[in-house]
Amino acid sequence: MAERVDPLTKTLRSDEGVLRLAHGLALSERFHFYLLVCETPRVASAALDVLAVEVAAAREEPVRLVRIDPHSAHAALDRPIPFDLLAEQVLARLVSPAPDERAPGVIFVVDASRALTQDDEGWSQLFQRLNEQRNGIAKALAGPLVLVVPGRLEAAFAHGAPDFWSIRSLAVVVDAPPGVKPEAVEPAEERRERLVEPAPERAWSAAEIEAEVAAARVRLAEAPEDESALSSLIVWLGRQVQHEMDRGTLDRALRAAEESLLLERRQAEKHPGRVEWLHDLSLSLDNAGDVYRARGDLERALTAYDESLSLRRRLLALDPARPEWLRNVAVSLDNVGDVHSALGDLERAIMAYDESLSVVRRLLALDSARPEWLRDLSVSLDNVGHVHRSRGNLERALAAYDESLSLRRRLLALDSARPEWLRDLSSSLNNIGNVHRSRGDLERALTAYDESLSVVRRLLALDSARPEWLRDLSVIFDNVGDVHRSRGDLERALTAYDESLSLRRRLLALDPARPEWRHDLAASLSQHAITAEAAGRPADALSFWRAALDELDDLTRRPAPLEAWNTAAATCRAEISRLEESLQPHDARRSDPPPA
Repeated sequence: MAERVDPLTKTLRSDEGVLRLAHGLALSERFHFYLLVCETPRVASAALDVLAVEVAAAREEPVRLVRIDPHSAHAALDRPIPFDLLAEQVLARLVSPAPDERAPGVIFVVDASRALTQDDEGWSQLFQRLNEQRNGIAKALAGPLVLVVPGRLEAAFAHGAPDFWSIRSLAVVVDAPPGVKPEAVEPAEERRERLVEPAPERAWSAAEIEAEVAAARVRLAEAPEDESALSSLIVWLGRQVQHEMDRGTLDRALRAAEESLLLERRQAEKHPGRVEWLHDLSLSLDNAGDVYRARGDLERALTAYDESLSLRRRLLALDPARPEWLRNVAVSLDNVGDVHSALGDLERAIMAYDESLSVVRRLLALDSARPEWLRDLSVSLDNVGHVHRSRGNLERALAAYDESLSLRRRLLALDSARPEWLRDLSSSLNNIGNVHRSRGDLERALTAYDESLSVVRRLLALDSARPEWLRDLSVIFDNVGDVHRSRGDLERALTAYDESLSLRRRLLALDPARPEWRHDLAASLSQHAITAEAAGRPADALSFWRAALDELDDLTRRPAPLEAWNTAAATCRAEISRLEESLQPHDARRSDPPPA
C-alpha cells in the first residue's frame, strides 16, 4: 500500500527555505544555531518532519531529533505558560542534556510554535536566560540547535537574546503554502478541559548523577569564570539533593546541598543586583533547609528558611505583583511555620501560616483556577488546621481540613493519576480522620482512614519502594490501630500496629541515622506496648517499652534534641519502672522491718 503523505508535508519537501536549513543541519558536525520561523504549529510540525527525512538522506544515516515542546507539560492551556516551567523544560535540558543526547548526530529543537500571545512574557524571559547561558549551551550540545518560533517571537528573541541571535548560522521563514487552511483557534473552555499529560521527568540513576556532577566540576575547574559551567554544576547538585532525599540517604544529600549553597553564595556576591541569582540562592537555601529538617536539625533548618524568606521578600519588593515571587514567599512562610510548629512555638507557626494563606488567596484572586495555586492553598489550610488541632480547637481544625480536602478532590478531577495530588488527598483524609477520632466519632474516623489507606496503596502500586509513601502507609496503620484499640478490638489493633512496625523497620534499614524514622519506630513499639498490656501480657509490654526507649535514648543523646523526644523517653522510663515493679514477686517487693 502506498504511503499516505500529508499535503502540507508534501508541499514543504520542495520549499527552498526548508531545504536550505536541511542542508545546513546535515553539514553541522558540532554546535550551530538555527532559527525556524513558522506561524502555526501545523506548519512547524510538517517542516520538522521534512527536515528529519532530508538530513538523514544527506548524511546517509538515521538522525535523532530531540524536540522540546514545553507546552506539552503546561496543563492549564488557557493560561499563560509560566517562566519557571519554561526554564525547567528548556533551559535546564539544554544546559545539562542527558549523556545519550550529546552525540554529534543529535539535533535539538526547541519548539515554541504553540505559544499564544499570552505566553510571550514567559518566552521573553526565557530568551534572556538563554542569552546569559549561551556559552554553556554551546559547550553542552555536541550537535546543532534549532529554535522554532512564530513571527512575533522572532522579534522578541532578537531583542532578548542579542548574543544568541548574533551566532545564528541561518534563519528561515516557512509560510503556509497557498491553499492550506489556517488552523482554527480552539475556544478557551475547550482548551481548559483538554488537559495534556505532563511530560514524564527523566529518571536519573545515582551513578548518572554522580558522573554528571563530576563532569560539571571539571568544566568549572577549566573555566572558573564561566557562568554556564557554574550553573550546570548547581543544576546537577540540585538533582543530587533531590535524588538522595528520595532515597533517604541524608548525609549524601547534605553534602550536595551545602556545596550547591556555597556556589550560589559566591555567585550572588559577585552579582549582588542580579535577581536570577538571588532567586536561585533562595532555592538552594530551601534545599538545605529541607535536608537539615529531615536530619532533625531544626535550628539550622529555620536559619536557612528565614534567609530564603528574606531574599524572597526582597525580590517581591522589586515587583509586588509578580506571581512567581508571591508564590515563593508563600512557600517560604510555610517552611518557616513548619519548623516553628515542630519546635512547639505555635504562636509563631500560626503567624507564618496565616500570612502564607493570605498570599495564596491573593494569587488566586488573579487566577482562581490555577492548579498549582489551588494546591498551595490546600497546603496552607492543612498547616493552619494542624495548629488549631494542637491547640485543641477541633472545630476550626476540621473546617480548615474540610476546605483543603475539597480543593484536593477538585484537583484530582482534573488529573486523577497525578501522584503528588493523590498523596495530598491521602493526607487530607488522614487529617480529617484524626479530628473525628479526637472528637470520639470513631466510625467517621475509620471511614476516612480506610479511604486514605486505599489511596496510598494506589500510589505504592506505582513505586513500591518510595520512602515517603511507605511512611505515609505506616502512619495510617497506626491511626487505624488506635481506632480499633479504642473500640476494644485488640487483635485488629495489633494487626495494624504490626504492619506499621514492619514498614518502619524497613525504612530505618535505608538510613539508620534518620531521626524522624527512629522516632516513628519508637512510637510503633510504644503502641505495641500499650496494646499488649491491655491484652493481659505485661511482660510483652515491658519488652516493647524497653525497645522503644533504646531508640529514643539514641535520639536524646544527639545535639539539641527535640522536646518531643525527651518527653517520649521520659514516658518510656516511667512505664518501664511501673511494669518492672508490678512484675516483681510480692515477697521481693515487701520490705522487712529494720532490726530492733
